[in-house]
Amino acid sequence: MNDRVSTRQAWMMLSISVITSGILYFPTFLMQSSGRDAWLSVILTGLITLPLSILVVLPGLRFPGQNLIQYCGIILGDIPARMVGLVFVFSLLVLLATAVREFTDLLALDILPLTPIVVVASLALLVAGFSVYQGITIIGRAAELIGVLMFLLVATITVFSLPQADFSNLTPVLEKGWQPLLAGTGIQLKLVTQVALLAFILEKLDSPVSAFKAGIGYAITTTGVIFLTVATVQIVFPTEYGALLSDSVLSAIRQVAIGGFITRIEAAIVAIWVSGNFVRFSLIYYLAVSILAQVLNLKDHRSTILPTGLLAVSLSLMMFPNIFRLFEFTTHTLPVYHSIIYVVFFGFLLAVAVIRKKGEPTLPLLKQSYKQMTFELASFVSSVKRVYYSIVMPQPPAS
Repeated sequence: MNDRVSTRQAWMMLSISVITSGILYFPTFLMQSSGRDAWLSVILTGLITLPLSILVVLPGLRFPGQNLIQYCGIILGDIPARMVGLVFVFSLLVLLATAVREFTDLLALDILPLTPIVVVASLALLVAGFSVYQGITIIGRAAELIGVLMFLLVATITVFSLPQADFSNLTPVLEKGWQPLLAGTGIQLKLVTQVALLAFILEKLDSPVSAFKAGIGYAITTTGVIFLTVATVQIVFPTEYGALLSDSVLSAIRQVAIGGFITRIEAAIVAIWVSGNFVRFSLIYYLAVSILAQVLNLKDHRSTILPTGLLAVSLSLMMFPNIFRLFEFTTHTLPVYHSIIYVVFFGFLLAVAVIRKKGEPTLPLLKQSYKQMTFELASFVSSVKRVYYSIVMPQPPAS
């Protein structure tokens, strides 16, 4: 299959995958660990994500047009590359099983309490499997639409929360020192390290040099949306109260009234969250079957869709007998596991490639990408200025 995605689609897919995995419950976790500095821990995490988004794509950019297994084979050898591929397939299966269980447990708690979890998980992966069968292009197009709706909805909720805002809830900064701030950053490592998923779709980008732009866009977008979500909850509720709420985001949204008469808009955020989760499932599912096909030298990944989906559903049920085990795994085990599997490995891979002088140098690509991004940023600023001046200083009508 000749699947291709644009830079914007890759950026949207990654952003939605991370945002939907934490947007509903992360504010509560961060307020429990960081207190009033929860919003600040999001900014610190974003600063960490920016260099990581560059690091994870550097090894692949040294080998244009080659997939993960192919360039790992050049750097490490054929057998180690296939072993690495199997490790990544397993890690993606665990990530998919965790994502599905988070989704089904939240639905079971609030929306479908009488529906068996196995039914919800199977239906979710059935829909995602259909998208995977169609290819990553379809997933990217869905991500573009859902991403725009998600960003607009978060911005709308933030704006209409301002009448209930108490900005004193955000201060004092670093009241209890750096430890709570770093604790909140540690919780977000699970989200930070998922930027490595960009390395898995590098050969699918229509312009691989734009991978830097996709990674930086992902870091800025994800940080911005999670920051707005956490800050909105904090300015609406005192930190001590918000930390006790299991659904702090939905509780904050219930305080919003648009135009004084449109209320209870939490249904909209739940609908977007459900849609975003299907993009998340589809992306992780696609990457798992795609890498498995590369390891097995298959021409098409479609033959691995069904067994991979069945295995993911089984893992989601066996790994997490209850929601407490799921919470422990996602907050303690997964951040460390992802940091080693994704970030440390790609750093090691880049170091070996440089030492062994494998592949093409990436410094020219970095310079080219920097020039491209600065030019596009300057064009965007110029467009904003023209719109602003056309509004505040319109041209007089011609006589």
